[in-house]
Amino acid sequence: MEWRDAQRMAARAMSAILAAHHVEHAFIGGFAVQTLGGKRHTEDIDIEIDINDRESASRHQIVQHLITADSRFFLQGTKLFFTPAEAPEHSIPIETLPIGSLGLPPTLDIIRLGDGDDQIPILRPSVLVLTKIKRCIHFIGSTRPKSRRKLEHDLLDIRYLLLYLVKQGEKINFASYSSPNPERLYKAVGDLFQYYRSEGPDDMADTLLSVLEDSDRAKIDSI
Repeated sequence: MEWRDAQRMAARAMSAILAAHHVEHAFIGGFAVQTLGGKRHTEDIDIEIDINDRESASRHQIVQHLITADSRFFLQGTKLFFTPAEAPEHSIPIETLPIGSLGLPPTLDIIRLGDGDDQIPILRPSVLVLTKIKRCIHFIGSTRPKSRRKLEHDLLDIRYLLLYLVKQGEKINFASYSSPNPERLYKAVGDLFQYYRSEGPDDMADTLLSVLEDSDRAKIDSI
């Protein structure tokens, strides 16, 4: 079994258990991009979960639901993993993130990929790209090897998502991010545009502009 197959197995199993407990959720990060068709390898699975009070006890309860319902989920210290019975050499790390934490969207705008019971819910690409942009700008200019690797990975994911939006005829959806501070989103996109103009390929600057609504572009220009 390939690593990606094990990841998808983990995501489907996790989604089924959360749905059974009526817990809204969406996969984000590199795994969500991969589910859309991205080719970049990603080690872990990030999932945003609608936990109303966002207390650690509630996150603990979610984890308990998972490991009680399916023995393939297990804890190693405080970290959650999934290991397929068919591929015990694969231990997939899973990061559970309460909705709205770490600047993530406080609401979940979801699309579902796959058929029937195999569907995997991910954050809508027009919103997912903003989560990637918000993160990557913090790594621009860093000389630390770890930060430079994160920037490289984020830029690859952003490129895939921007081209995906172009292909689908969609625009970046600032409104669906429901940010309490939308100016930060606009500034982040503006910073990425300047990065593309100064250091990145010019075609990506043009691609970024092409997936912006005129009104959003005006707001970015005004910052």
